[in-house]
Amino acid sequence: MRSSERPPSKEAELPYHAAGGTRPKEGRTRERPNDDAFLCDPARGLFAVADGVSGSENGHLAAQTAIESARTCAIPALRDRYVAEAWMQDAFEQAQRQILEDPSGDGRATTLAMTLLTPLTSSTHLLTIGHAGDSRVTLLKKGSYALEPLTIDHSPFLSTTAEEAVLVREMILHNPPFLNELAEYARRARISLENALYDIPSSPAMARELMRSISITTSSLAREGLSPFAQLYGAHQNYISSQLGMDKPEYLVQTHEIHQGDLVLLTTDGVHDGLTPDLTIRALLQSPTLDIAVQRLLQTSTAVDDRTAVVLRVD
Repeated sequence: MRSSERPPSKEAELPYHAAGGTRPKEGRTRERPNDDAFLCDPARGLFAVADGVSGSENGHLAAQTAIESARTCAIPALRDRYVAEAWMQDAFEQAQRQILEDPSGDGRATTLAMTLLTPLTSSTHLLTIGHAGDSRVTLLKKGSYALEPLTIDHSPFLSTTAEEAVLVREMILHNPPFLNELAEYARRARISLENALYDIPSSPAMARELMRSISITTSSLAREGLSPFAQLYGAHQNYISSQLGMDKPEYLVQTHEIHQGDLVLLTTDGVHDGLTPDLTIRALLQSPTLDIAVQRLLQTSTAVDDRTAVVLRVD
């Protein structure tokens, strides 16, 4: 396991700390290397995880190319939301070009989740996120015990078509925990629960927002006996509709404000598919250091896959 790529002299001056690590799937060999790669660069406020698509030839090389591309990107000296988002879009386009132009072979693809941290005040930072695939960025706010997904996987089930919005409504109707989530959504939107259920099929955006707020993994659903949704989600979870290396991938770029004490987690599916939200929160909050938190996330996951995580905390 590799961990903690941090400059020894400058981090004490930074308003945040970070740690990252990766752990190959059991049985990996030199001929079949770890498909994951990561970047943890606090000095530049740049963090990323990539997961080479195992169904593609040379997926691990695509992940390494994406991370190396991010590592060599020049960071703009002055950053506001628009500059940071434009930079992130350019960074993804550069990684895409380098993957496609690599002469060593075709058939490579990778997910990529990347964040750029920009200090706004002594306690507030701008977090710019770029995302393609099913690697994720998740937020745990200071004082909160609920994970907030900041990305949504590029998969058919989590897209925004009206047909899939109908599936979301059926899933919610048959699972009380999700009905509770919808009730909270309806309260915030100041509409009745009945109206919210009625509106879902005609509002893919609502379905997408609901899926963003329901942060429960397939494995935890199965343990809780929620098999209808587990089967529905499981039928689609391994298909990625956008990834670097494919023709005309979709890059989602967004910004959020984060504050002192907040924790940001970047993971490949080998981590988040094998952890419940409760286990993830425990690893983040009960570990004495970020390095130990990363190690616990990698060791606790039950997913049979390469595992990679980066954790950063605003101090």
